[in-house]
Amino acid sequence: MYFQIILYRVGFELYTRVESRFWQDEKMRLVSDDARYLMLYLLTSPHRNVLGFYFLPEPYACFDLGWTVERFRKGLKELLENGLIKYDETAHVVLIINFLKHNPLENHNQVKSAIQKLNEIPKTPLLKDFYEAVKKYAGDKSHYSSLLEQLEKLLGEQLEQQLPKQFHKPFGKQEKEKEEEKEEEKEEEKEEEYRDILSSDDDAASEDEKTHDAIKPQEVVELYNSICISLPKVVSLSDKRKKQIRALTKRVRDRTLIETVFHKAEESDFLSGRSGRWNGCNFDWLINYNNFLKVLEGTYDNKETKPKSWNVLERLYKEELEKEMNSE
Repeated sequence: MYFQIILYRVGFELYTRVESRFWQDEKMRLVSDDARYLMLYLLTSPHRNVLGFYFLPEPYACFDLGWTVERFRKGLKELLENGLIKYDETAHVVLIINFLKHNPLENHNQVKSAIQKLNEIPKTPLLKDFYEAVKKYAGDKSHYSSLLEQLEKLLGEQLEQQLPKQFHKPFGKQEKEKEEEKEEEKEEEKEEEYRDILSSDDDAASEDEKTHDAIKPQEVVELYNSICISLPKVVSLSDKRKKQIRALTKRVRDRTLIETVFHKAEESDFLSGRSGRWNGCNFDWLINYNNFLKVLEGTYDNKETKPKSWNVLERLYKEELEKEMNSE
């Protein structure tokens, strides 16, 4: 059973479904009267939308409720601790976790309206939580697809904005020139570091090869020739190539990673030349450390046909993984 609370707004009706068991809900019974009343307010607020995800500054709520800021924050804290809502204090955005469970979008017109409302919401980290909620309650309903696509687009933009500063496009001519100078300096440092590695003493490299886990240059060549059958075969192991291989294996000591890169190169339509777009990949190109990393990270992997939603989740996973690695 449920009852409907109807508000009228500029020529159209906005319905919110509040089930009668709201008052018997276990979480509702655990919170104070103020928190329970605040939850009912959030469900029926005149500022709400069809998403249950909307802009709600504290002054708005305090004015509507006739509460002080302290009283509002106390009730809000209870709802947050019980997992009923999420609130972004910076963007002043509230997300009612199970709103779409009880108030699903019924058709394409409602979804279209929802997308319009979504675009009006300030940028907030809660977008990720809302995306998960939509995925959870959309099920196999096809009319949700356009909303999910829009969310994926917004999440993608959010991720791009969170990338390291050097990848951002600078604003203004002077800032752009400064950014370009910094990039050039970084590239020069990388090249100098790489040259130092290549010119390192051969005796030191020989000592590395004597260790138990050392990967010998000849082994790397044999791996390449046996795996990368579509690429030019290595017929000579020159001193220069030995130095290049030693420079790589000083950084990459795991034989499995080298095998992985060679397999990726062979399987890549672009690197193997099967796509006809480029024929410059060879052994010397692959053992360049920067190129090696790009291949290992999947830059040249064949594009797979998979749902857009999976791309976003994959990017989110990489983002979280990167944060963990940086924190270490």
